[in-house]
Amino acid sequence: MSDPLPQAMVLTAIVITFGFTAFLLAVAYRSWYLSGDDEVPDDLEDRQIIRRAGRHEVSTVDRGGEGPGGDPEQVDPEPARRRLRRGDETC
Repeated sequence: MSDPLPQAMVLTAIVITFGFTAFLLAVAYRSWYLSGDDEVPDDLEDRQIIRRAGRHEVSTVDRGGEGPGGDPEQVDPEPARRRLRRGDETC
């Protein structure tokens, strides 16, 4: 007898892929239906990045305003301290 788990995983992958493809096609169709065009214009910042990459320039300015360590979402938190059991050495 064969194992049903791999078959279930393959079937699930097929269903998810089909659903994702249908969603992308629906979004593309809606975009075409609303705008009548399927061309996506380049953003101004994209063009600046392409020009800088061509000249091998790198922007060193932090334009976020908070500095490299000021954004709490981007800074790694301190590791949690463990409670030591009796008999363990303290740090």
